[in-house]
Amino acid sequence: MGAAGATPYASVGAYCRNVPNALRRATGSLTANVDRHDFDHGGPLFPNKSNRPVDCGNLPYENKDYALNRKTIGEAIDAILRAGAVPVLLGG
Repeated sequence: MGAAGATPYASVGAYCRNVPNALRRATGSLTANVDRHDFDHGGPLFPNKSNRPVDCGNLPYENKDYALNRKTIGEAIDAILRAGAVPVLLGG
């Protein structure tokens, strides 16, 4: 999932808010094939075919309600954990 940020530094604002989309664009060719061979571990990257990565998209971001941003991120992570999955957060 992507998070534009939670509470930006006051001096620069939410300058990283486009990072989740930029990371997706930059890694698209790497993430397109999750059946790659993992040379470090000598086997498939995801050996259990029932465990697959899923892009949950971007979380909403509020420019002024930073407490809501932190709450939104926390609730999303909690939901993923309750589902028995492993969260990977890309953010600004």
